[in-house]
Amino acid sequence: MLTAVLWGLAGGSSLVAGALLSFFVPVKKNIVALIMALGAVVLPSLGSGRLTLQD
Repeated sequence: MLTAVLWGLAGGSSLVAGALLSFFVPVKKNIVALIMALGAVVLPSLGSGRLTLQD
């Protein structure tokens, strides 16, 4: 259970760090769109792959 808590903290802290960084570092809209598109493709594909591999 401690491992899950540590992974949760790592994920949450990276989200907060990214949000704070976005206030100080200008990022082009093209880069933001690329990152969001990548996330929109990767997350569903991982979920469907995991569902198909279940016994």
